[in-house]
Amino acid sequence: MHCRRQRCIGPCSQANTFCGITHIAGAIPLYPATMAVLSPEPHLQTLLAAANAQAVAIATGSCMHFECLSSIVYLSSAADVEAKEVIKRVMCDIQKAGLPPAHKLHDFFEKVASGRVSHPPAEAVAALLNHQQAGNEEENEEEEEEGQPDPYLCPPQAPVLTVMPGHLVFVEVPALPRSCLVEVQPTVLDVRWLRARAASRLQSYSTSSSSGGISHPDDATSEEGWMEEREEFEERQAARRERKEAASMQANENSVRGLGGRIGQQQHHEYGHGSQELGSASAVKRCGGTCVPCSSSNSSGSIMCLSSRGLYQGAAIMLLLGIKPDAFDQEIDLTHRQLRHEVLAALDQHGAGMQHIVQIRAWYDITQVALPSAQSLQSNMPTDFNLSWSPVLGLGTSESMTSAAAVVEVIAQLI
Repeated sequence: MHCRRQRCIGPCSQANTFCGITHIAGAIPLYPATMAVLSPEPHLQTLLAAANAQAVAIATGSCMHFECLSSIVYLSSAADVEAKEVIKRVMCDIQKAGLPPAHKLHDFFEKVASGRVSHPPAEAVAALLNHQQAGNEEENEEEEEEGQPDPYLCPPQAPVLTVMPGHLVFVEVPALPRSCLVEVQPTVLDVRWLRARAASRLQSYSTSSSSGGISHPDDATSEEGWMEEREEFEERQAARRERKEAASMQANENSVRGLGGRIGQQQHHEYGHGSQELGSASAVKRCGGTCVPCSSSNSSGSIMCLSSRGLYQGAAIMLLLGIKPDAFDQEIDLTHRQLRHEVLAALDQHGAGMQHIVQIRAWYDITQVALPSAQSLQSNMPTDFNLSWSPVLGLGTSESMTSAAAVVEVIAQLI
């Protein structure tokens, strides 16, 4: 392992890839050259933890900015309120602008380690990230004069699309290794797998062309066929959503007029927009790749879809759901049914179902969920929706959500 990447401090691997999704182990702010905590300052710890995670992501052929599905940011309870806000702010800045190149980060932390940084840590980190966000032409000219960094330090380029960075989930825990204040654990797409998948699609186009199918003369040498297929896929998805919305509107009209109420309820159930028991609400969320509405099936807004994204033609579908405290005031089995219904509705927008789920992670805040509800969370779980709840001391997300008592993250694939 190169000296610019943090080594493991326990019996674990730095990353594992399965079906195009790379799960990276949590990275803490250890300076790779000495494997010691570089500074107690939260600005520096957050930047170094993210840089260590980014180094592993690049080594696996991915990137924390353009190919990131989600990042779980663990906050130590030893950090005070101000430090926690600093960590959240720095991570959100990194999410928006991305990290500076690896060689610049190496030089920056080398100066910090040797005490050659003249500005306070907060100002130094802010200046580094602001310079990265600006991305002006002078910086590009300077890099050309200095020379490009080694290829193995550079993030790979996605085969076709450029997607928005994944969402952030902030989880507060009692303590972290080496008494650190923050740990960053990203989940990213494997770009090499995506390239292989794109090549396979192009090969299938070439085969269909030679066997008398639709002719795509440029497909064998370019990605035009892949792009055309993606556009057709998105058009089919848009038409599918329009048909569902029209059916839902018709069902609502029938119900209001008192004509065909049972048919209206049946269509509501079929198209995943809620039933008379659960009600319906919707909100459009930001996403990368395919953007779809996030339907919220709970009439009281207790369970909300915060983010719904479909990437690379179903290579990954990311859902983030927030649950408010009042959802745990009712029977837990009803909460599980409502949560399952919400997940199904969100997956249905991408043409997916329960059988396409590859990972579910759920956290609940023990300061907001009553003990009886917490003890029964693992009971009465639907057989096809088995998730494990993790107790934490606090929760937050990069999406707009207040008073979140629980957060559920779902990763699905259509392949």
